[in-house]
Amino acid sequence: MNTPFAPGDILCAVSGYSSTFADFYHVDKCTAHTVILTPIDRKMTPTESLYDTAFIPCTQESIGESFRRKIHGEHVRINEHANAYLWDGKPVHTESYS
Repeated sequence: MNTPFAPGDILCAVSGYSSTFADFYHVDKCTAHTVILTPIDRKMTPTESLYDTAFIPCTQESIGESFRRKIHGEHVRINEHANAYLWDGKPVHTESYS
């Protein structure tokens, strides 16, 4: 099977315009063309900026029902506003100006 994802991988989707948000997903199962994802919780990590927030996934805490998505190259399209990529293991920075 030729897929960039494997069961147990964590994907991250960052979305937003004036404020950005990070969501994490656990890969439960995958085929050559699809993945089954479960949304997982996140926790905040310290940053040096007032407007910058960083998150890491809480890999043992699911926060929603599993769902199937089609693989598009190196990403999975979560919805019309967000694509999820393989998480690189570093805190994901988001911004909020409100």
